[in-house]
Amino acid sequence: MVPDRHAGYVRGEPQFPRAPGHRRTGHVEERRAELLAHRSCRDIDKAPLRGEYLGTLARARVRNDVGHIVTLVQEAVDALLKAAGSSSFMETNTLARIFQDVGVAGSHDHATPGIANDVYGKLLLGADGPLPVHV
Repeated sequence: MVPDRHAGYVRGEPQFPRAPGHRRTGHVEERRAELLAHRSCRDIDKAPLRGEYLGTLARARVRNDVGHIVTLVQEAVDALLKAAGSSSFMETNTLARIFQDVGVAGSHDHATPGIANDVYGKLLLGADGPLPVHV
């Protein structure tokens, strides 16, 4: 939670007039990411229980979901950082470390939203030709 605090060098009203909106945005993005993650995990877990291998289209959708999850989490953390103010970017701040971790996680190939979206779209449309990555 982002504290309601005053800037040390300014007197008067709290310095977070937009903070509730940023917190709400962060919460919504986090909830959307959670729902996508649950759907993907459910699909991944259920296929072996049925004695099946997750098909190409299902794997592409899961990969696409992971790309969207990464984007949503990045947006949620960004909203929280904006709500907390510039002091949240200090190296000692937990939120700054989370921001860095999310950035690193989002840089992995399997979490790249653009490529995953392209592959999933091509498979949905039945496009011919090679895919940019192995699904």
